[in-house]
Amino acid sequence: MTAAPRRIPVGDELDALMRLYGYRFTRTGGVAGAAATSAAEDVRLVESAGWPIRTPEHLTSVEIFERSIAAVSTLDEFAEAWSGGPRSDVTPPLSGWRGGVDESRAEWLLGV
Repeated sequence: MTAAPRRIPVGDELDALMRLYGYRFTRTGGVAGAAATSAAEDVRLVESAGWPIRTPEHLTSVEIFERSIAAVSTLDEFAEAWSGGPRSDVTPPLSGWRGGVDESRAEWLLGV
């Protein structure tokens, strides 16, 4: 098993990953489906950056949970940095996660 990097792809990496998995950015900045490609240069680019292409990852439920918490925290930080402020579009069930997970909540959740 090859674990995917724990970072958000940007630039050429993101563009190549989207093409390989069949997505594209629209003119308005949204994401739409597209024909997936297997272009050698895209595969080389993303594999050299550490992204496993079409390789399943077999994770335990604890690993999935820990990665979910890390992803929410990272995306919140990324969104705040990009927008210049805290997110206001978070739905009520996730609103408590807006600033990430504090240590006491993480310990409690991992103990469940």
